[in-house]
Amino acid sequence: MSDVEVVQAAEEVAALGHAFGIATEYFDQQGQRKVVPGSTVVAVLAAMGVDAGTAEGRAEGWDRIRNGPWRRMVPHTVVATQGTPKQVLVHIPHGQPVEVWLELETGGRVPLHQVTHVVEPRSIDAVLVGEAAFEADADLPLGWHQLHARSDGGPGKLVLKQQGVFVVTPAYLGLPASMEGRREWGLMTQLYATRSRSSWGIGDLHDLGE
Repeated sequence: MSDVEVVQAAEEVAALGHAFGIATEYFDQQGQRKVVPGSTVVAVLAAMGVDAGTAEGRAEGWDRIRNGPWRRMVPHTVVATQGTPKQVLVHIPHGQPVEVWLELETGGRVPLHQVTHVVEPRSIDAVLVGEAAFEADADLPLGWHQLHARSDGGPGKLVLKQQGVFVVTPAYLGLPASMEGRREWGLMTQLYATRSRSSWGIGDLHDLGE
């Protein structure tokens, strides 16, 4: 591999790491910019199932980023904020109808309504796949709900269905009554460093409570 190819591979590893949500640089406590070594990024990507050490592996990684969501009818997890509508992108064979709904944690079924979303279909694994958008209303209750999608293409076609998790989180947690209207002082610690002999080498909320 030539020097130019080495540089290009290093740049691609950094870009791929960034695409997978890996911090490839940071500023230390003295304000100096630090670049994460490429070997570290490759190791973290390997832990995520991406072989960034080879050109073929990097190509597969980019395919996961660009086309991975198109290989699922619904996302694994959707996070919504209470009081705000949330769109969900659904992927099905192009032209097939689809129904999307939520099964609430407290019981009950809430249908999601389709909204305008114009996107060209893609050829995914030799199948032409379309993308549709469905919207959940803003008044959903807090909780961990189940997201469902079902597509019945008619006689002779497979009935496709899949589910994911739809989480509705509070828009604002607020402050305890004792802290309202005045300043307070306290201690701060990194949760993972607040560990006990009963934890698995990393702190958790139980350790914090203790």
